Amino acid sequence: MTVLIKTDWNHEWELARGGKRQPDTPEFWNTKAERCHKNGHALLDIYDPYIREFINYAALLPGESVLDIGCGPGIMAIPLAERGHRVTAVDFSHRMLGMLFRQAYAKEGLDIIPILADWRDNWETAGIEPADVALASRSVAAVDLESAILKLNTWARRRVCISTAAGGSPGFDRVLAKELGRHICAHSNFAYCMNILFAMDVRAELRFIDSPKHERWETRAAAEAAIRHNAGKLSAAEEQRFERYLRRHLVQLQDEDGRNVWQRDYVRIVEWAFIAWDKDV
Repeated sequence: MTVLIKTDWNHEWELARGGKRQPDTPEFWNTKAERCHKNGHALLDIYDPYIREFINYAALLPGESVLDIGCGPGIMAIPLAERGHRVTAVDFSHRMLGMLFRQAYAKEGLDIIPILADWRDNWETAGIEPADVALASRSVAAVDLESAILKLNTWARRRVCISTAAGGSPGFDRVLAKELGRHICAHSNFAYCMNILFAMDVRAELRFIDSPKHERWETRAAAEAAIRHNAGKLSAAEEQRFERYLRRHLVQLQDEDGRNVWQRDYVRIVEWAFIAWDKDV
């Protein structure tokens, strides 16, 4: 038996994350949803190529039902329902589901069933029924990755589609990492997903999606704080490089409404891995 088969990749994934960590709570995502709603951010950018590419790669058949786990404000649920799919949208944040409901209600006629539930819940008790296609867009990195994959596989009748980080965390910035002198090859969830599936004898397809982030801030201090937060703890040497990075790449300009804003002089790209497989029937 090869090392690839013998290795417990779920355990290796936990070690790569620094051991078992406490999962995100509904309160965390409720607060995030409330903050985004208050600031006017819908969390649903219809122009984000990520949405178009994910749906394209998902290759749903006409009229198929969809189970969307970790649906958030409807990133996938709403465009899929607009295409005529019956969507069961599941999230453990009632405020995220509230954002989904408001957007779906505004469009009218969308077949979306919202359910408040978690990865760790008993889905049968929660009233979640199997669907033709089960998907988890940017939500599969649960406490137990293997259990999440197995659960999706069980609840899907024909196909499973997931996406997860391909270049570290969603806040990862290759330009910043390079200028800080850090190793570019960041920890990537998708490699562990693929190895877990390989051990399950599942032949999964792997593709990549680049999602541009056009981030802007009202003040230089706000921009520096946000970028510093994503960078994490800086060493003394990195502090000097960080200041040089800000001088080089943080610029002030006017937005479409004539307001002065701060942004990077390049577009940060968030890299996602799309993984899918068809069920044996």
